[in-house]
Amino acid sequence: MERFKTLENGTLIGPQPSQAQLRQAREHGIKTVIDCRMPRETAMPNAELVPAAAWLT
Repeated sequence: MERFKTLENGTLIGPQPSQAQLRQAREHGIKTVIDCRMPRETAMPNAELVPAAAWLT
């Protein structure tokens, strides 16, 4: 996760994480990922992406 930056309050910001980076984030205690992209900016609709990452909950 070398392309992510930590803000003063401990919030991480960075590019769209890969599935491996999401797993790594979970291992480091990260529980929430906010996707600020517009629907037209993704390869598949966000509604389809959410079930694919359900294992993170």
